[in-house]
Amino acid sequence: MIRKRIRPTKKQIRKAKRLRPIIPHGIEARLRRVVAGVLVPFHRQLRDILQREARNAVARRAIHRPSHVAALHQAAIREAPKNPGDSRDPHLQSVWRNAWSDGRQAAQKAQPRVENESRALASNTRKQVSQALSGQRKQKARTVDLTVRVDALATRTKDKIDAGVDDSVERANAVLEDWLEEDGEDLDALDEAAKEKLDGNLGIALALTGLAFGDLFALMSRDTQRGADVASYIWITQKDDRVRPAHRALENETCQWDDPPLSAEDSSIGEPCHPGEDVNCRCVAAPIDEEE
Repeated sequence: MIRKRIRPTKKQIRKAKRLRPIIPHGIEARLRRVVAGVLVPFHRQLRDILQREARNAVARRAIHRPSHVAALHQAAIREAPKNPGDSRDPHLQSVWRNAWSDGRQAAQKAQPRVENESRALASNTRKQVSQALSGQRKQKARTVDLTVRVDALATRTKDKIDAGVDDSVERANAVLEDWLEEDGEDLDALDEAAKEKLDGNLGIALALTGLAFGDLFALMSRDTQRGADVASYIWITQKDDRVRPAHRALENETCQWDDPPLSAEDSSIGEPCHPGEDVNCRCVAAPIDEEE
């Protein structure tokens, strides 16, 4: 049986626009702070380790090292793999493994906060959607189970923190090996190189956290609306110069949940999309309450 599609009234469309969901950037900011709260202190620890190990290397070099021994040492560094866990220097191997363990422990301690923010996003999404609905749909929206999405956001954020710890150790090790290979003496140059590398890694982790947040907010909104039997929505953009032309063309359009309006040709992922599902998309779906 084919369900007859009911065209929303002007009143329903006006209500959808007025009560459209708003991306909860406060929750996103708190998630980013959790990530930064692990990686920023960890990066300070790594820079301290680099300074200590570099000073020790300079001291050893100044006290005793015949030229032929120094040459063998530099050759060993050049041949050594860049992975800290595979370092041929037993001392450095121990140093980096201990640092990595500290970073992973900090990440584990931050996990409850990540889970709390993931649940907060689900609660916020249900609340926003339910406010735009009435009757049975309103009640359904309040009780939609978003556990799968909550777990997905928590897992993806944790993975970003863990990857940030792993990558930071590898970058710190690479910076030190490059500095030693160049017979380094300038500790300030070492610290500047380390800061640049580690700051870049922090930026990547924060950007990926933002992408995960956007993806899961869009999916939670879609699941909540469909769980409340909402069939159609209004495509709403952020109305700024960052909105892509194909997305801007859908502004205020009435769309159906069973027919993604952004074509595969116009999306960055090569698949038809609803609001928020394209990469870095900040558009939202304003649910149309057909019970009015």
